[in-house]
Amino acid sequence: MAGPLHGGRARALDLLRDLPRVSLANLKPNPGSKKPERRPRGRRRGRKCGRGHKGERQRGTRPRLGFEGGQTPFYIRIPKYGFNEGHSFRRQYKPLSLNRLQYLIDLGRVDPTQPIDLTQLVNGRGVSIQPLKRDYGVQLVEEGADTFKAKVNIEVQLASELAIAAIEKNGGVVTTAFYDPRSLDIVCKPVPFFLRGQPIPKRMLPPEELVPYYTDAKNRGYLADPAKFPEARLELARKAPKMVAATPKMAASLFFSDLGFLASQIPRNGTLGHVANLFASLHCLRTSLKAPQSVLMSSWFWAHSKICLISWKKGCCCCAGRVA
Repeated sequence: MAGPLHGGRARALDLLRDLPRVSLANLKPNPGSKKPERRPRGRRRGRKCGRGHKGERQRGTRPRLGFEGGQTPFYIRIPKYGFNEGHSFRRQYKPLSLNRLQYLIDLGRVDPTQPIDLTQLVNGRGVSIQPLKRDYGVQLVEEGADTFKAKVNIEVQLASELAIAAIEKNGGVVTTAFYDPRSLDIVCKPVPFFLRGQPIPKRMLPPEELVPYYTDAKNRGYLADPAKFPEARLELARKAPKMVAATPKMAASLFFSDLGFLASQIPRNGTLGHVANLFASLHCLRTSLKAPQSVLMSSWFWAHSKICLISWKKGCCCCAGRVA
């Protein structure tokens, strides 16, 4: 029978008794047995190490990007063209979609019973206008034209045709107006301006390149002739028939307002062709208006008698009974 252990063997066994069990989690190599791998240049592939013969490719002194061996490079050989010339001076317009406008109305941040301008849009946190960063106002875009249901009287700086049609479909009014940077800053923040006690400056007219836009009735410009609005509305009804008035009241008002313009187009010595063209225009407007048939039929018969009466007063051959 072996006696008790003494000396170093006993101490080693006592140490193993207190140490944790050997596992893959606590194994590690002996100190000094592992050395980090040296990775000098050119250690692989042998010979010239894949760098080829002497020159800039072997020595790592390659030319800059765009260098074409000494000849005139492409970016100097081709002449310049000012695609971005004056980009820092171009007018910027913040887009305002009809989806966003309907969202602001539904939340109560914009009151549709009052005229909607930049003051109401900025106060309702609908848009953020910064005149010092070349912002010149708001551009109304047609996103959400199919779901827009509010009747509003809105003033913007730019508006697309479909956006105008979508608002006028519900009986609303669109006006495009220009503001110079100083007036735009006052319109966006009127309270700080009036607290300063300064006189109200005169609103400037649009620059020369924007005068045709704001004097055109198709864009509902604030400098356009109001007498040309029925003609522009009829032309828009032909382009976008699905975006014309949907309510009977609005359909009838559109029909009767455009009727006066159509009847005034009959010349003094008109022929049957003139009246036929006018009836074709009325038929196009009638089919484009999304309203009940009863309203349209009553308007149609009234229009027929009205045009015949006007044609007879002007001496048109088809209604006066004489040969042209």
